[in-house]
Amino acid sequence: MGSYQEPLMALEATPAELAACEEAIVVYIRLLEATIEPSLERSELIDMLHSFQKRYQGMHQAQVVTVKFLATSNELIALGSAILGYTHLISVEAAAKTKAGLAKYRTVSARLLSFQQRYVAELHRKK
Repeated sequence: MGSYQEPLMALEATPAELAACEEAIVVYIRLLEATIEPSLERSELIDMLHSFQKRYQGMHQAQVVTVKFLATSNELIALGSAILGYTHLISVEAAAKTKAGLAKYRTVSARLLSFQQRYVAELHRKK
């Protein structure tokens, strides 16, 4: 019997949105490693985030309007966790941020929201 292959979902993002995903993932992994004791669950979540990163590796620097790539639902759930963790962490730190830091946070957050909205719209379109 063969091993189960999770179905892949088609995604589309701008290079700027992928760079925002990268920012959220990197910050969230650092947060997990700094605050959560090593465990199977933490390792699995980090592995899913790394797997998602590999799917768009190098594409966020492309000189194109949008990039199409595939991801599993588990990778997207991990990304959702990273986005929530990133937004919470940055909002907590916002009071101490400089104007430049706040501007970067707002830009990254707007790009993450744009990517998420496109994904949700695509899900509704397929119904």
